[in-house]
Formats: sequence, C-alpha cells, structure tokens
Amino acid sequence: STVIPEFNRTVMAGSTLNELNCMGLFSQSLVTVKSRSACKIDWLSRADFLRAMQSADEDRKRVQKFATQLLRQIPPEVSGLHIDPENLRKSPFFKSFSPECLRRLSEHFSADVYFPGHVIIQEGDEGSEMYYIAK
Repeated sequence: STVIPEFNRTVMAGSTLNELNCMGLFSQSLVTVKSRSACKIDWLSRADFLRAMQSADEDRKRVQKFATQLLRQIPPEVSGLHIDPENLRKSPFFKSFSPECLRRLSEHFSADVYFPGHVIIQEGDEGSEMYYIAK
C-alpha cells in the first residue's frame, strides 16, 4: 500500500478541496481533512462541474492549466498517476521495448488534464510530443 505524507495545513474560507476528484482524475481522496471548528461546506458534483465546463471554453482552459499544475505537485507514487512501465507494453508501439528502456521512459512522462470535448491534438498543428492515454 502507498503511504501518503501527512499534510498539516489550515484551510480557510474560500479554499477548495478535492478539485482533482471533481474533475474525474481520482475516485478516492488523497488526504483526510478534519474540521477544527463549526464550518459550512458547499459542494459541487462531478457531473455538474463537467457539464458547466463544456460550455465555458476559456474557463475550461484555465481550470485545465490549474489542474495540471496541481497534479504535478503530487508525487506520482502518491497520486497513482505515474506510468507503470509494464502498462506501456500494452501499446503496440512499446510492445518490443526492453524492461529497462520502458522504466527509463516511464520516468519522463508528464501528466496533463483534459475535460470531455477538449481537443488534445489538432490536425495540422506542429507537435513534438508523444501522448499515452493513461486514463
């Protein structure tokens, strides 16, 4: 099992929690949050969040950028979003690569966040990255 580091920080009014869960990247919370005093918490469902993002292109881009930055702050071994080298082998492209090469490659992938309907690759655009659909 993965050991998640203890986060001891104060969350104030105006803070958000579980943003990446709401976006559909995680199904379980990565940390425990306890109230130290009486508080009011408003919540937003994943379905409502994603529905609102579908019609808000500029906001969706800002949220995707924020989520990507947030995702990169979480150690891969904690988030579970690191690429297992053996999962790469499922791709026909990587099927014949040696285990050592797959391990080295898996250390260099970066994660980005995309919402439903977002164009990941546009025909005709220049590109120098390879994409692996992890989830």
